[in-house]
Amino acid sequence: MYSYSRVNTYSNCPRQYKYRYVDKLKVYDDFEADNALIIGTTIHLRNRRRTRCSNYVL
Repeated sequence: MYSYSRVNTYSNCPRQYKYRYVDKLKVYDDFEADNALIIGTTIHLRNRRRTRCSNYVL
């Protein structure tokens, strides 16, 4: 059974529905650039991508 918010999200933007309900990505309410959670997550993702890609650099 689907809630109104799920159906509404899908009708407004199917990609947002996928991110939120299928991929279960978290939604952050505080989008300020100085938010420690956003900064830390960005740094960790960047380091992870660099580590993964560094294996392919000749």
